[in-house]
Amino acid sequence: MSFRFESTELNINAFLLVKIESEKENLELSQIEIQIIISQALNNLFGEIGMIGMTPNILNYDPTKLLLILEIEQKLVQRLIQALSLTNGISTTNPYKFNFKILNVTNYLTSLDVNSRNDFFYYCNVY
Repeated sequence: MSFRFESTELNINAFLLVKIESEKENLELSQIEIQIIISQALNNLFGEIGMIGMTPNILNYDPTKLLLILEIEQKLVQRLIQALSLTNGISTTNPYKFNFKILNVTNYLTSLDVNSRNDFFYYCNVY
């Protein structure tokens, strides 16, 4: 999977549209649980010192569709994708396995919905 960025500056932010997929039908996760699972995934892959400053911001989360928008520095996107793809989502608060599916990555929040093939923005009123 490759992503094309429109800017070569590495200090600008990138936005990721992520879907959580699970075998369980009605998986109930809070935004805090997701933040903890993402932090644990980064810690498992890069260690405590390696993950400093890598935890992304969750801009929006839809618990019914299990879709979320993450914001992170562009230079850290590949590391975040690696950590998310290697996690199984199991934590102390969530005994069910799930995985993160990256739907879209872009430099601009307004262009996330162009290629995403879903109506997440319509229901969440991100704009």
